[in-house]
Amino acid sequence: GARLTVLHPHQDPQAKADPNENSLVLRRDLGKVSFLLTGDIGEETESDLLAQRAPLRASVLKVAHQGSQTSTSAPFLAQVHPSAAVILASKDNPYGHPSPAVRARLEGVVGKELYLTSRHGTITFTTQGNRLWVKADR
Repeated sequence: GARLTVLHPHQDPQAKADPNENSLVLRRDLGKVSFLLTGDIGEETESDLLAQRAPLRASVLKVAHQGSQTSTSAPFLAQVHPSAAVILASKDNPYGHPSPAVRARLEGVVGKELYLTSRHGTITFTTQGNRLWVKADR
């Protein structure tokens, strides 16, 4: 019984000024393992999800907006409390992603289970619902 839940935007979305705040936020569950996929949301949408008491706790967090300093706030990260996190950002990108502050917050929660495509290449998460395996190209 795998399940995919749309957490944002809602059935009657209010368009936000910043289009990133209208990103899809998806939760994928299979047994005891869950993934939170956050698109490019920032702190505004994170706060909305916290206020709505959305089911945010997840095994794996796909970090929003390439690890930008405008996302992955401490309150949001505390609620998600992932075992692993992945940041999709190219090496030497012009924006300097991921933000050192976001990276430090994540390392404080997931330790060595922080994966960056800029460092690890393609990252594959595999689960049968009870355990989680991670494979990185480098």
